[in-house]
Amino acid sequence: MNIIHALRRYRRPINITIKALVVLLLSWVLYRNVLTSEEAVRIKAAFLNAIGLEQLPWLIICVLLMPVNWGLESAKWQALAARIERTSYGRAYQAILAGVTLSLFTPNRVGEYGGRILMVKSDHNWRAVVATMVGYISQWIPLLGIGTTGLLWTLYSHSNVNYYVLSGVMVIGFSFTLWWLVCYFRVSSVLPLLMRIKWLRKYITHLEVLRKYRRHELVRILALSICRYSVYVTQYYLVLRFFGVEVGLLQGLAGASAIFIIQTSIPLPPVVSVVMRGEVALFVFGPYGANELSILASTYSLWMLNLILPALAGLVVIIRANVLRSLVDLDSTPPTTKATPTTTATTTTEEPAQL
Repeated sequence: MNIIHALRRYRRPINITIKALVVLLLSWVLYRNVLTSEEAVRIKAAFLNAIGLEQLPWLIICVLLMPVNWGLESAKWQALAARIERTSYGRAYQAILAGVTLSLFTPNRVGEYGGRILMVKSDHNWRAVVATMVGYISQWIPLLGIGTTGLLWTLYSHSNVNYYVLSGVMVIGFSFTLWWLVCYFRVSSVLPLLMRIKWLRKYITHLEVLRKYRRHELVRILALSICRYSVYVTQYYLVLRFFGVEVGLLQGLAGASAIFIIQTSIPLPPVVSVVMRGEVALFVFGPYGANELSILASTYSLWMLNLILPALAGLVVIIRANVLRSLVDLDSTPPTTKATPTTTATTTTEEPAQL
């Protein structure tokens, strides 16, 4: 029994098993980080204390920006996927939400690839992975460029930081930004380099999608990435103000950018990185007189808002999707060999009989 035949035969139990596994893993994340975490109990108390007519507008604006954040990412994915297959905005949004769900229990959010794969045809899966990588490069550019600027501002505000440290951060940060910017706009030129890697040669048909992106498309995708980054940084500032952290606009935005570049540089699952981000936030905003609980509550609440809530919606998308069909083409029928009918004595040998 070949693999495809086995998958066809057991597609229903396999689908149910995969979805059940996703539900269990997401439930574990929620249980460990929302229901039983000591930090969650403390932060809940801080949240209840912060709610008031004066502070509430900060939270409302932050909540309203959540669908904008993922909406921009969906528009970016729609533009990237257009070179693979036509995708509606709604379907692109579903792919993003499914990716958020899978990313919660995978290192460095690699589960986002899985969400995008779910919403394309199975024979386009590798092209979707390549397109996602292009999107990641576009997101790294503002992360590095704006993040380096914010980190420099933050370090400069700490008067005890050495001049050589600032210079090193500036050179390294902006050098990497320039490098990724060049790679991004010359993404098709990467193909010959990839072809030198022996084991990648068999994927040449999937890598060819890199040649299809035009400069104006890349500019649009980069603009969406910058807008999305700006929304996320703004959300962080808003939630800080909601919890009573009295930090100026520039200091708040710069500090948030510094936190993001440090946190994103270390490949950890979001459920772990939220703790690390809180520790980094204490270093960044502590000198402004912010108390530990307010900073941790801000970090945790933003994580809840931008990841946990969309992940629950993404779980619905995954449950409704035909997961196995998205991974493997089970509908293609292999060519069958038909038996040649017995010919009569009048059939000539020069031409085959028409079947």
